[in-house]
Amino acid sequence: MTFDEYIGLEYFGSDTEPNYSVWKTQAHHLNPTRNINGGVFLAMADNRATGAASRAYFEKFATRAFMVGVDLHAVMLANQQGDRIEARATIVRVGKPITVVRTRVTGDDDKLLAEVTSTHVPVPPASPVQPCPGIPLRGAHSRFSAAFHGTRAICCGVPCAIAW
Repeated sequence: MTFDEYIGLEYFGSDTEPNYSVWKTQAHHLNPTRNINGGVFLAMADNRATGAASRAYFEKFATRAFMVGVDLHAVMLANQQGDRIEARATIVRVGKPITVVRTRVTGDDDKLLAEVTSTHVPVPPASPVQPCPGIPLRGAHSRFSAAFHGTRAICCGVPCAIAW
């Protein structure tokens, strides 16, 4: 089962509305009161915002990059018992260093369930092993380098053993 299937993704945007998605909640998305677990709202918002940020960055700079979320602020406003929920992302700012996205999660009758603002930074596509762009921190391999390159990094000529 893919992550998208597990979280109940039914519809993931179109050419006319690319930053919109619909999710069908399932039993494992609900808490003991049968309301949707708040973590589902966050997973939806993060998923939708990351795609929107990547698309906006490419449209502005003509450079493909995966937009890694580095900050997320969520306001949980309401809840509902299951059914369909929607996420719609709006770009607030696109810049070289950061892109900011606001995502609204709505439920039945367009009821606002959560408002999420996230900040994303571009990470270019990586080859399996890349030279470290920084200096090792206190003798340890740079965690930034391993995260930046996605798989394995070489810091000071030593392959990084940190699995990210």
